[in-house]
Amino acid sequence: MYNKAWYETHREQINEKRRMRHAEDSEQVNEKRRQDYARRREEILRKQREDRQECPHCHLTFRRCYVQKHISTRHKCIQVV
Repeated sequence: MYNKAWYETHREQINEKRRMRHAEDSEQVNEKRRQDYARRREEILRKQREDRQECPHCHLTFRRCYVQKHISTRHKCIQVV
């Protein structure tokens, strides 16, 4: 990979190259992602349904990645240890 000094001095060139590559290939990349999602849709949705966790304060269930955000916004007065 790049070392940090070289990367900082050539940052604009690297970003321009990434922008050009994305502009050229974006439709192909997006189409591949759409096809992959369509193929795996049921598995993805099943995992999302199963990835639940109960809030220890109000006992409602939320997606596991959202529980900490829920606790910090909804239960501000309660200290989380």
